[in-house]
Amino acid sequence: MKPTAVFGLMIVSWLGISSPADAQSKPSSVQTAGDCSITISGNGNSSTLVCADLDPKLANQIKAILSGTERTQTALRELSEKLDQIAHKVSDRRLTPQQVHALQASARSVCTSFPAINVTASNGNQEAQRFAMDFVDAFKAVGCKADLALPIPGLRPDIAGVFVGVRDINSVDPRALALSKMLSDAGVRCSLAPVEADFFPGEHFVLVVGAKE
Repeated sequence: MKPTAVFGLMIVSWLGISSPADAQSKPSSVQTAGDCSITISGNGNSSTLVCADLDPKLANQIKAILSGTERTQTALRELSEKLDQIAHKVSDRRLTPQQVHALQASARSVCTSFPAINVTASNGNQEAQRFAMDFVDAFKAVGCKADLALPIPGLRPDIAGVFVGVRDINSVDPRALALSKMLSDAGVRCSLAPVEADFFPGEHFVLVVGAKE
């Protein structure tokens, strides 16, 4: 899930050396793929890359890649597509305002039946924890009892996606089903999954935010 807001833009440029055969200036052209675009201008020896939602820490690495990239339309198109894949992988998941509104609209009517909504994420995954806090904040804003808990043993880092963890997949607590439906109705991809006995042992269910898929 990608955030609808653009958190920032990173622009890197490079200049090549034109040959005598390229003396006549050519009109600029643009190659795009998802969130990344490359503009070629002049004699084809000046290009600008713009990617939305790209981690600034990748700027130097990408600049190094660009310096050795062939300046052809096909090569630039392929590079643009690869960079868009990178942007998707590093961008944070966040609930959109529309998802928050839908989630809160459903939660208002069922909060009284929930003693609390425990939300958890991997202890070492800050992106997952920030995403988990979106759910906590949305629930608390309409009066639900909710909190982010990082128990020991914690969530394994290899677990990905969002799901409602239950004790017995063959006998699911109705409140867990209601929570799963709330999330699905809000456009959050969610599933039910069994959890180990020592994971939140005193709870019938828990909202689990794993790593980004």
